[in-house]
Amino acid sequence: MTDYPSYSDRIAYRLPTLYKAIKDVDHYAKYPINLTSGGLVEYEGGGDETRSNPWLAELQQDMFVEINPFDANSKGIRNGAMVWADDFKSSIADVEVRFGAASNVGHNAKRLIPDALIAVSAPRNDPWNTYPLIEAVGTTEGWKDWRVQSETVLSAEPTIFVDSYGVALSMAVNGVGIALVSSLLAKPLIAKGQLIQIDPAAIPSSEGYFLALRKDNAHACDFAEWLVGKMGTST
Repeated sequence: MTDYPSYSDRIAYRLPTLYKAIKDVDHYAKYPINLTSGGLVEYEGGGDETRSNPWLAELQQDMFVEINPFDANSKGIRNGAMVWADDFKSSIADVEVRFGAASNVGHNAKRLIPDALIAVSAPRNDPWNTYPLIEAVGTTEGWKDWRVQSETVLSAEPTIFVDSYGVALSMAVNGVGIALVSSLLAKPLIAKGQLIQIDPAAIPSSEGYFLALRKDNAHACDFAEWLVGKMGTST
């Protein structure tokens, strides 16, 4: 602070511009990491007519956050992972969908079904064996287990690793490769024609999605009942 003093606060164009007043307050204890989120927009020229063009929007579909590699590694965040920059704490949630094995999601959580692992890809005409395999890390079952029950020949080993089935699904929809994911998440996209199941094989998964709720909240119970009606839970 002494070697690099801040500018003094000033009035610019009738508006106060704060420099020193902000720098004099140490926010590091509460906000140790600064994240810059944003999105890219493809457009031509000034962009008045083309920045919302649906074909150009497909080139940059998602928002993203850029994190210093050291900080990301300290937080266990992988490149391409989904992040939620929020102060939200699960302890205050009335309804939660938790992912994990039955032994670590809580005794009152009910598993949502169907939840077998299936291989999916965007519709295509080329042989399946020519496309890269996408695998979610941190799960018990993977491509090696799927091959045991499948009649489709996929000789390659997975080369793309992501931290969740959601990211794997997004990559499959965009034609990046073939993803092994929970059928619970894949079925709606298959129904819409965005994905196809490349083989009938469906293997049981040790991990899955579980529904937990606060039963003293009537609205939470109503929502949970609606969700279970849409999907179903294991007994």
